[in-house]
Amino acid sequence: MSAEVLIGAGGWGYFSGGLASYARTFQFVEVNSTFYRLPAIADVVRWRRTVPSSFSFSVKGPRQLTHTGVRLDSPLTRELFAQTATICTRLKSPWLVLEFPPWRGFDNSCCTAIVDLVSTANLEATLCMEARGYRGKDLPPVLAKIMTDIAAIDVVDPLVEDPRVPSRQAYFRVFGKGEKNVYQPTDEELEDADDRTSRGGFDFAVFAFHGVKMYKDAARFAAFKRTGLFPKVTKGDGLSSLDEILKEDARFPSSRDELIRHQGWKLVDLADSKRVRASVLLRQLDDGVYRSRAEVTASLSSLPPSKA
Repeated sequence: MSAEVLIGAGGWGYFSGGLASYARTFQFVEVNSTFYRLPAIADVVRWRRTVPSSFSFSVKGPRQLTHTGVRLDSPLTRELFAQTATICTRLKSPWLVLEFPPWRGFDNSCCTAIVDLVSTANLEATLCMEARGYRGKDLPPVLAKIMTDIAAIDVVDPLVEDPRVPSRQAYFRVFGKGEKNVYQPTDEELEDADDRTSRGGFDFAVFAFHGVKMYKDAARFAAFKRTGLFPKVTKGDGLSSLDEILKEDARFPSSRDELIRHQGWKLVDLADSKRVRASVLLRQLDDGVYRSRAEVTASLSSLPPSKA
């Protein structure tokens, strides 16, 4: 039996048409604005009323809980956690996400404070914990134990690793392998990410996309889940597709290496409907400086159609 899957992105702020339009495209959103500032309850109520009853929210906990070094057992953190729990309730959010930064260690004192903090509020949502300092590594045993004890979900990037704490639910935050979220997953990577839900035996899985093309990537993955096929990422094929992605933000003049560094992470469509990274084509350029998109495509025009 396959897992039920929800797919969405990290916020609707950059989505044309706002939340109402976003909710016509996706079934789920991770609210990231709560990391920076907790909203007024009136705004939370309005968000809930804006979307269909079947639409799901998750809430990212405020940075004062995870990033500022404030003690987790302080009156301030307890008040913030209680307010966040209330927001989850008003949004009918099944998940509260705490993203801990890479510098955060998890000794016995810290883990005890997390358990105590959770016990102070009427949290109806499931706690989801992302320990960024342990990306691609085993969790400290004390952290894995308390997560098991409080039934918290181990949040991981499905392009990197499987969850390390047993659970019937999975919560995936999709960032990829680039710096500062500059990454676009290939079809093969998304297929492997999807396989993690079956390998883990999950009943339910959430995929929250966070890359610079998060809406397009989430839509691609959703289309794959519906049809078994990935849609095109551009209107054209081959060099036309490459020209399309260069048109977005490529700067000229640029050297071949600069084009690879700044544009190579993007996907392009080949003539056979296969998608590859733009770097596959850009690496075939002669070394030198290019003054326009036209120069780039002209230099590659002699390549066989299957490559360009």
